[in-house]
Amino acid sequence: MAVKRVGTRTPQRKVTRGMSSALFDTMSQGVVYQDTEGGITAANPSAERILGLTLDQMTGRTSMDPRWRAIRENGSDFPGNEHPAMVALRTGKQVNDVMMGVFHPKEGEYRWILVNAVPEFDSGKKRPLRVLVTFTDVTDRKRAEEALRASEDKFSKAFRVSPDSININRMSDGLFLEANEGFTTLTGYTKEDVLGRTSLEINIWAHSEDRQRLMNGLQKDGEVANLEASFRSKDGSTRTGLMSARIINVNGEQCILSITRDITERKQVEWALRHSEERYRNLVENISEIFFIVDHRGKIVYGSPNLFSSTGYEEGELIGKSYVGLVAREDRLRIMEFYEQRTLDGTIDCRCEFLARMKTGRSVWVEQVTRIIRNEAGSVVQYWNVVRDITERKQIEEALHKSEEKYRALIETTDTGYVIIDDEGKVLDANQEYVRLTGRKNLVDILNHSVLEWTAGSDRTRNAEAVRQCMAQGFIRDFEIEYIHDDGTRVPIQIDATVMKTGSRTNILTLCRDITEHRQAEEMRRESNARVHAIVDGAPFGAHSYELHSDGRLIFSGGNRSADRVLGMDHSLLIGKTIEEAFPPLATTSVPNAYRHVAVTGERYEADQVDYEDDRIRGAFEIHAFQTGINRMTVFFRDITERKRAELALKESEGRLRTIIETEPECVKVVDRDGRVLEMNAAGLAMLEADTLGEVQQRVLLEFILPEHRAAFRALHERVMNGEGGTLEFEAMGLKGTRRWLETHAAPMRSATGEITRLLGVSRDITERKRAEEAMREKEHLLSESQRIAHIGSWKFEMNGTNLWTDETYRIYGVSPDSFIPTAESFFALIHPDDRNVMRDWIEKCASGNNPGEFDFRTILPDGTIRCLSGQGELICDGEKKPLYMTG
Repeated sequence: MAVKRVGTRTPQRKVTRGMSSALFDTMSQGVVYQDTEGGITAANPSAERILGLTLDQMTGRTSMDPRWRAIRENGSDFPGNEHPAMVALRTGKQVNDVMMGVFHPKEGEYRWILVNAVPEFDSGKKRPLRVLVTFTDVTDRKRAEEALRASEDKFSKAFRVSPDSININRMSDGLFLEANEGFTTLTGYTKEDVLGRTSLEINIWAHSEDRQRLMNGLQKDGEVANLEASFRSKDGSTRTGLMSARIINVNGEQCILSITRDITERKQVEWALRHSEERYRNLVENISEIFFIVDHRGKIVYGSPNLFSSTGYEEGELIGKSYVGLVAREDRLRIMEFYEQRTLDGTIDCRCEFLARMKTGRSVWVEQVTRIIRNEAGSVVQYWNVVRDITERKQIEEALHKSEEKYRALIETTDTGYVIIDDEGKVLDANQEYVRLTGRKNLVDILNHSVLEWTAGSDRTRNAEAVRQCMAQGFIRDFEIEYIHDDGTRVPIQIDATVMKTGSRTNILTLCRDITEHRQAEEMRRESNARVHAIVDGAPFGAHSYELHSDGRLIFSGGNRSADRVLGMDHSLLIGKTIEEAFPPLATTSVPNAYRHVAVTGERYEADQVDYEDDRIRGAFEIHAFQTGINRMTVFFRDITERKRAELALKESEGRLRTIIETEPECVKVVDRDGRVLEMNAAGLAMLEADTLGEVQQRVLLEFILPEHRAAFRALHERVMNGEGGTLEFEAMGLKGTRRWLETHAAPMRSATGEITRLLGVSRDITERKRAEEAMREKEHLLSESQRIAHIGSWKFEMNGTNLWTDETYRIYGVSPDSFIPTAESFFALIHPDDRNVMRDWIEKCASGNNPGEFDFRTILPDGTIRCLSGQGELICDGEKKPLYMTG
């Protein structure tokens, strides 16, 4: 059967036929005729346009031709025998509204058509003569529907997963039409709980005026933003939300779309912050010490009330003025240099003593403790200062110092030997005291000999095991054995040993002491410590807190550590007791009622002296009581018996003074111009492992300092002898070989004529701190080595654009940290061009908080080599889910 373009090549015989032909040519729908075999015999111009084929190209093509590449809506193949034309030919029945996708060869994409097939019959025939197929191009509609579904899908996902509460209510009556999981999180009501019910029915508004403000805003402007309101949860609790809402149209009806963010925790934090600031202000204004703040220019910007009452100045005379005006003229340069140095060296906390100038011209000694407040860049913002009057203490210290100059004597200590051995226990070096402990006469008698030779037979196995254990764990403490001399004398020894590395060699430094003498010395020190425990552990002031109950009982709620130290008791045992039960002698005084008055009214209560005595506590106390909250109060108290004790100490005998010096926990020493020790307390002798002061005086102090620190130590000595004070950290070695890190503070000592003849040094052991710093450095090195060995690099991307890479990350990408700066531009230059878009997508997902998981990509090394890598990362946020940085 020949194919023809119907209506364009057939002669016009009748008007109706001509009209039919014109309609066929101009129809927007595609029209084709297919014969009984399914071959196309005719097609109109719209069919050619929709299918992308000319009539000649379609002639004879059947539905079974694979070139149609027909597909169903779900993307699966659409077999030719199931095409509407073939079904109509096979069944003789009309087929309507079948959706089909066919490939358009000109456009290179699929067109979607809605197909109808109508079979045509000759008169009296049951089998169709042909089939008329009409189809409409619905591609644009299909795409719009898909875009709409995608948009609705995105909205639906956002609606479901949003942490904020999202709900839709009918505006006329507040009926719930939709609610997400965020709504459940905020209110406790599930979607099923509220759908079909109104907001008034579930009583969700904690305050009806909040709902009215919402409705007024919507009726006026059509939307409301950032409305803070309180909502009643399902469990009856109240939550605070920040709501934004607008009017939308749903199925022709006005509805309210509202989004509410739970800000309950933020409001609680804000309340706690205000409460904390009030308590802080109350504390500052009620402490007995002076508190003032200085800005970075040295100007006073705040002062507690007692700053003005103590100095005699009016507030306007100090605020905005330089703090230097409060320093006596003779100390101004020193204090200015002190704070200038602390500012430059990054110090956070520091303290100093100086003469303060009152408005009357009178000078008093004060101790000032300062915290230097810095910003993230390290620049100073403010100086917070707490000042207390130490005039009485300075006067007592001066008297004690003069008495000490007259009466200090030698301090008895025990002998200690030291020895350095190798991993087999052979002696490499030792002092003469250790030689004496072994029973030998000279060092050559024990060099290269095993320590087992003079170890008692019953202890040799233990001693050999201790050497192996020390090499394994790095130290041995309080290990006891017996040495035996050639004449049979047995000497009990206590050993402390530490592994030491010298170059490539690992040896053991061992300290050996006669246990008997050591125990005697320890007992003497314990007795001395017990006698002065109150002085050593005394605190500036203690604090007691109370709560006033409705029945009038004033209940003790806690005390600080200083209170424990000042009163010598565990205050936790008193918690929950009334003031009369906790401190019975106060029951007969006016103090309990005065405290109750403070808790109720907020009026302060102060007493210069309250005497107290029971079977636990005896003394006189200065007290300052103030309110810290509703029916709550705190009292600060200071033990003023310390002044009496100090005065008594001044009058006590030389033995009492010696005991105080002996029990000082830090090394205290007096050194002459030549660097020789004139006096040193027991703590100092213990640090240098000397048994007597004479052992130390046989040497110049510089000999105890390790060589690499001697130049700095000598320079400090010279500065102090020239009238300056100074501080130095250095490493020293005791007579028994123990190495310690020490921090020394030194100051000049003047004679009665003002000449500097000696210096006073106070040293404390900072070995543990140094070890901790070294351990931190080793951990950082271990992390770097672990990444290098495992070929795993890590990175950190700050939200401000800063990129941080570990050393292994640089090695993986084949670049050097000295020449390569990791920026977004330079990083993407390292990524294989085919992987850059994937990398950008991965980073965007990570930055949005969606964990993208692990993925593989390629990098191009500087030599052109392609390296395959695997990466993963995550977004780190703060408590408010605000992004801080990405890491991976």
